[in-house]
Amino acid sequence: MRFLFAFVFTFMLSFSAFTQSAGSFEYQTLDTTIIKNGIEKLNIYYRESCGRCTNMMDAFDNAGIEYEKLDYDIEENKRTAEKLIYNTLPNKAMGYSTRFPLVEINETFYFCIANHHEFTLQLLEFYSFE
Repeated sequence: MRFLFAFVFTFMLSFSAFTQSAGSFEYQTLDTTIIKNGIEKLNIYYRESCGRCTNMMDAFDNAGIEYEKLDYDIEENKRTAEKLIYNTLPNKAMGYSTRFPLVEINETFYFCIANHHEFTLQLLEFYSFE
């Protein structure tokens, strides 16, 4: 019985941690209310092998949205992105993970987007009202 309780408790604890982590960090989702004066700078850090990156860039290209493509595999771009990530972290002592594409909007850096498709649609919608 103790084993069953320990198993269920451990499972529920790990499940709870997993469900709370997705979307809980402020740089995982787009909040267009913080973009008060429009988008002055839109940078996308991508990797050639990243399908999510290609989807996002294709959507922006098709909508005529201007942005700067930055290949993450170029060392200078990688260092810049890592510096932006580090400056964004609320707790510098903790590690971090990235999920491509990495997106910089004005001075906000999104490095672990929870749902790139939803993020892209929100950004396209924002541009349609701008």
